[in-house]
Parts: sequence; C-alpha cells; structure tokens
Amino acid sequence: MMDETTRLSESPAGGHVSAGHAHEPLVTPCGQPRPPRTELGRKLHEIRRRIVAAGQPMLDWDGFDREMQERRGESQPEA
Repeated sequence: MMDETTRLSESPAGGHVSAGHAHEPLVTPCGQPRPPRTELGRKLHEIRRRIVAAGQPMLDWDGFDREMQERRGESQPEA
C-alpha cells in the first residue's frame, strides 16, 4: 500500500508529479517541499501548516474518505 508521500510525489505511472513545469519535482533534492507559486498553493500550504501546528494528524486518502463519510452522516462498513 502506498503512503501519502508516495501518492503526492508519484504519478499513477510511477513518475514524479510536476509542480508546474516539466520534470520539476514537488520536493527539493534534500526532501524539503518546494514553496508554492500560486495563490491557491499558498492558501493550501497555510491550511496544512495550521493543521500540523495544531497537532492534528494528516489524513491519507482512506482517512479523508472516512472523514467525509462521517461528516455526511453516511454509514461506514464494519471492519
């Protein structure tokens, strides 16, 4: 199973996702995230920073889906 880092840094075909230009990875060679270049990117980065600062865990896609189902009042399958 892929973790969140893998999902964000690789495309479905296994290559790196572009940050806006061909062959530009989302992280620097030392593993640090590249600064956002667009207003949307800056807003999303600020939201992420606040979540981390509050000590909340970052959700993977499955966790996000569960959270959305819970907020919508949808029943969840028994595990």
